[in-house]
Amino acid sequence: MHLFIDDEYNFTVTADFWFSSAFNSGDRVNEEELRLFKAKAEDRKAFNKALNIICRRDHSERELQEKLSKTVDKASAVAAVKKAADLGLVNDESFAEKYAQELFSRKGYSPARIRMELLRKGISRDLADRVANGIEFNPQERIAELLSSRFVRQIADEKGRERTCNSLARLGYSYSDIRNAMREIDIELPSDDD
Repeated sequence: MHLFIDDEYNFTVTADFWFSSAFNSGDRVNEEELRLFKAKAEDRKAFNKALNIICRRDHSERELQEKLSKTVDKASAVAAVKKAADLGLVNDESFAEKYAQELFSRKGYSPARIRMELLRKGISRDLADRVANGIEFNPQERIAELLSSRFVRQIADEKGRERTCNSLARLGYSYSDIRNAMREIDIELPSDDD
């Protein structure tokens, strides 16, 4: 519903918010009442937007707040994230664990790269460290697995092996683990690494 004050458009609210308020069309309101009404409307808008965002996929609290801050004021974004967290709709620990598992299994990231990605999403350093350190894996076995699946076509020539080494390094694996895994499965190393 579009609200006009003194025959000038002022702002828009949803119909359910309007009907839940104590105001009726034609009511007189003072500046403070109007300010409070707008603040409540902005908080409701922020929370509804938060629900729309988190129904698509999980988000960290900071990530959700940053997305909301693009369309609503910061105070409303903070309040919406807090309300969503209080209702159990946003949980950094749960998000971090799910996201880390996805990055590890689907993208092949190492725990070091996963830690970095969690920090980028706004997860606290302690939680990111705990989640990344909780991933059990042998780096050389994981690299060998990636070499035999994702990178099997690239390792046929020296240039491809070099690109593969660089790709694995971007996934967060150390060059020493990459070299050892390649040696272990009899892949000739790029000449720069000998």
